[in-house]
Amino acid sequence: MSAAREIIVILSLAAFLLGAALFMLWRLKSALLRLVLAALAGFMTYLLAGSALTLAARDSLASSLYFRVFGVAPRIAHAFDSDYTGEEGLVLKMPWVGIWIDRLVVIGFWTLLFGTLCFYAVSRLRPNDLTNR
Repeated sequence: MSAAREIIVILSLAAFLLGAALFMLWRLKSALLRLVLAALAGFMTYLLAGSALTLAARDSLASSLYFRVFGVAPRIAHAFDSDYTGEEGLVLKMPWVGIWIDRLVVIGFWTLLFGTLCFYAVSRLRPNDLTNR
């Protein structure tokens, strides 16, 4: 399979999983399952938005702000690992702790934000509200 087809398949799968998570979030009554599905929907939204930004304009300001959480993620990572600068280039010692903290902050922030938005939006339109029962 070519690279373009692989990207289309992966993005289609992520969009399908996002739709399924939102539908189940709308239908389920269990609060714990709804929170788990909200987190899944948030993560899928993070992947889709990040993929769209990367495909549209890899080196744009919007892409940089999105993947650095407005500049906060590199600062948090640098607080935990003083060797981490957030920039690519020649380094004498690979700052693995800083790299992983940076990635986890980005994924965690956008997953929680999008998950909260999905949970709030879907909880405002419960099935009982649509049928007026």
